[in-house]
Amino acid sequence: MSSDMLLGHLRDERRLRGTKEGCAEGDCGACMVVIAELTSDETSVVYRAVNSCILPLPAITNRLVLTVEDLDDGENGLHPVQKALVECHGSQCGFCTPGFVMSLYALYLNHDVYPGRPSVNEALSGNLCRCTGYLPIFEAAERMYAYPRCARDPEVDAARLRDMQQKTAVQKPQAAYDAAAQPKTIAEVCKILSKDNDARIVAGATDLGLEATKDLKSWSRTIHLDDVRELQQITQTAQGLSIGASCVLSEVFPLMAKTYPELSDYFYRFASLSIRNRATLGGNIANGSPIGDSMPVLLALDADLEIARTAGRRVMALSDFYLGYRKLALKPAELLTRILVPPRPEDLFLRAYKISKRREDDISAVAMVIALTLKDGIVESARVAFGGLAEMPRRAKGAETILEGHAFGRETVNEAVASIEREFSPISDHRASASYRLRVAGNLLRRALAEFEGNPITQTTQLNCEVAL
Repeated sequence: MSSDMLLGHLRDERRLRGTKEGCAEGDCGACMVVIAELTSDETSVVYRAVNSCILPLPAITNRLVLTVEDLDDGENGLHPVQKALVECHGSQCGFCTPGFVMSLYALYLNHDVYPGRPSVNEALSGNLCRCTGYLPIFEAAERMYAYPRCARDPEVDAARLRDMQQKTAVQKPQAAYDAAAQPKTIAEVCKILSKDNDARIVAGATDLGLEATKDLKSWSRTIHLDDVRELQQITQTAQGLSIGASCVLSEVFPLMAKTYPELSDYFYRFASLSIRNRATLGGNIANGSPIGDSMPVLLALDADLEIARTAGRRVMALSDFYLGYRKLALKPAELLTRILVPPRPEDLFLRAYKISKRREDDISAVAMVIALTLKDGIVESARVAFGGLAEMPRRAKGAETILEGHAFGRETVNEAVASIEREFSPISDHRASASYRLRVAGNLLRRALAEFEGNPITQTTQLNCEVAL
């Protein structure tokens, strides 16, 4: 257990042993806690369940950390969440139970009444149970709302958080080049980078945390972005959606889904809610993973990136950002600051597919997003983006060229599929073989055509495809 992470601090320093260590990589949920923090405009409080095993300590500065030990204000010392789990027999060995309690507690804080099974499923997507089974836990999630309400006062928490910020502000300013720098502005970040370009930038740390817990790495210099409010703002104008690079995915995805409802299920399948509560859109992009699920979406939507440096800012297309395996077109001392998504075009046909061994909280074997604009049945523009087929997220430009200027039909799609097989040379690994990846990629394009023609693939067929991995 890393002492640099919140979990190690809670258990070893604070002696709060209710929070457990399980996988140490954000998959099992035994380490779940709830973080209360001010929204980017500082007008209200948001409560999020997060994995403490991969949460760096600097990330909790000016935030409230709620652990299972905080839930003792209900009947007989049990909070309604805990009481419901007891009465519904939602615990056997008990090791995972504190994590379930905290995930349900976050749900309880964010919903005054029972929000329905889909919301419960999402809330528990980052929690694993190996003995009780989920049915009694689902029943407890509904029953906890039947008891007298026992929730925190968000206004009181907001006042506490503002007081914490004021006290921090009047303390001696942090040296600009401390080992763990916590700048407040983009300009400060760029200034630090100009002096030390090797400093590690930390946003959500959902991937970086694994380097600490699994690879036992440490860094002499880190720059934490949690307090840079400029990077946490989202604006929507006639020019499109402008998303701060440090905006967490649990905030970004629902907003994007309002404009692109076709992406809702794809967004839901990105990791788990507790990971999305910390993972940032900019971090997913800058991480450069060839299987990062947000990049195929943004590539298909023709997104641009705003990049800052001490001398100013520049904008570049996301499609030009990746130069190779985890190699980015960032110059020394540059910082990704915003993601710019253009307005939704008229006559857009959009589909997104993810193939993985599990439906949720899993890494893609193949991901595909297709965006077509059509006029009179003819494809005017085509964007087909893949994850898992190359050393970086990539558009299938050969397939796009074949689709453009033609009707979206079987003959054209078959030509595009053949082009994909020529254009990509995926690897084989424990998730899927190279041949399987290519076959799936082609079949996903055919699936998009079937849905375009009004013949959607059933969920049963989809699940059969996924377990075939």
